[in-house]
Amino acid sequence: ECIPTAVSNSLKYLKKHFELEFDSSYASIDSVKKAVKFGEDFPNGTSLLHWHEYKKAYMDSNGIPITTRRIDSIDVSGRIASLIQEIDDGQDIELSIETIDNGVTYGHMVNLVGIQRLGNGRYNFIIQNDIAQDTPGGTEQETLVYDTTVNKFTTGKFWDYTVSSVVIECPSPPDPSLVAPDNGAPGVPLDP
Repeated sequence: ECIPTAVSNSLKYLKKHFELEFDSSYASIDSVKKAVKFGEDFPNGTSLLHWHEYKKAYMDSNGIPITTRRIDSIDVSGRIASLIQEIDDGQDIELSIETIDNGVTYGHMVNLVGIQRLGNGRYNFIIQNDIAQDTPGGTEQETLVYDTTVNKFTTGKFWDYTVSSVVIECPSPPDPSLVAPDNGAPGVPLDP
């Protein structure tokens, strides 16, 4: 239930941070499960490729003023400064992460809440991960080292995972000063 939980956490954060007017029930895990078609695409999950489209349709059909921007197959190393700016501007970021073990791909969804530069192409990614989903107090924060030289996490429980996509959410319409370049535009240069 990582996708419904991450989306629920995102909606709750955006509602509170930007004082958005929508009924809190839209952010419940049960409502979000229906919205992202949990159990329809996969028996115990939802599509890592399409959940953001389902979420956007849910926001639009219910008049919830939140935009959803997805950056596919992201080269995180070239976007670090842009992601830091998004976080500094109060945007919400969800990371789809994955690893391959014995030919099987395993995916997970976490919220990215902070980034700290370590040097030599390494960054602390501070993630929020709901380990006890749908249970009050089940969310934990963990700091993972992301190494841009190999484009993988090199520490923590998600060691050897890559970032397969990034979804950035903010109130709609987004303030142009808060929006990073789209997929085709050059990103903010990587800090040396």
